[in-house]
Amino acid sequence: MEERMERVESLNDYFFSRSTKVEERKTELLIQVKSLMSPSTEEFCKFVRTSLDSRSKKLISSTDLAALEIQAKLLQALETDESLANLTKSVGGLKSANMNTIRDLTELRIPVIEEILMNIEILSYEEGLWKHCPNCKKIFQTKCQCS
Repeated sequence: MEERMERVESLNDYFFSRSTKVEERKTELLIQVKSLMSPSTEEFCKFVRTSLDSRSKKLISSTDLAALEIQAKLLQALETDESLANLTKSVGGLKSANMNTIRDLTELRIPVIEEILMNIEILSYEEGLWKHCPNCKKIFQTKCQCS
């Protein structure tokens, strides 16, 4: 029971540390969005700029920001392959990538998408998403950095 409590606390600490860096992450996302070039991503880019506008009355949460970060990474990769133009348009038209979207994309078995999804962290408390390293006691999703 004590070990499980430690795991929950470390996950909460991790989420909190990500929340304290929201402004930095917003700036990085805006830079990333500026690099998106295809017409298929225009709607997404406009949505991001509006959502992150400092004059916006609605504050964006760290979790919502993480979903936009994932979507931007996916779009950057999809843009590089013209044969995936329809998929780029579909992903670009989403308001936010969620777990269902990510599962659907994973099932497509497209190497560029699989590579991105293997190297991102999804900020969610979903059961089984996070693992606990018995060596360094840190949390991770795909591979612990200590191994």
